Amino acid sequence: MTTKGALVLFLGSLVFAFGVFVLNLSAARPNISGAALYIQTSTGHGSGVHIGNGYIITAQHVIGADKASTILVKTDDGRILSPEIMWANQDADVALLHVAGDGIAVRQIECRDPKVGDIITTYGSPLDLTFQAFTGRISGAIAKQSILGYVQPYDITFAPGMSGGGVIDANGRLVGIARATAGGGLAIGLGVPGSTICLLMGMAR
Repeated sequence: MTTKGALVLFLGSLVFAFGVFVLNLSAARPNISGAALYIQTSTGHGSGVHIGNGYIITAQHVIGADKASTILVKTDDGRILSPEIMWANQDADVALLHVAGDGIAVRQIECRDPKVGDIITTYGSPLDLTFQAFTGRISGAIAKQSILGYVQPYDITFAPGMSGGGVIDANGRLVGIARATAGGGLAIGLGVPGSTICLLMGMAR
């Protein structure tokens, strides 16, 4: 085989491998239309995910420390709902809201620690965009930051406004929420694993 032929074969293999990778990510991206929510406050906005019976998980820093602030929940079909704050944990950066209303899609929680390499999709409203989905992978092991402050790094697109958005595995289950970014020009996405969310919900009963 000539050098030119080998190069063509190599490039063709790369194109094929990239196509398979894209197809795998597309197949792994679950559709959670309706369960992903936009959360607007008096100081900005964030994201959330409905877990059933009107209960919404989001990041504590999205709603802030002032519980008297005006908070609105918007669905992707244009409805605007007024939530009640059930509880908020600053250490873990998780909060639970409740809204009255039917017809919101549900995403079930997996009370587990996602494994490194698992394909995930985050849903949220970064910057001036709304109801966006980004697919990537769990890039590292869970690290403990405080008493309940467990975080896990994601190899995925993160931007302000994504906080509180659901992190969904390839089976369509909620395995965490987006929490924050770390770093300067190269931002690293961090999330709260499902195991921590379930622990907090159990403690609040």
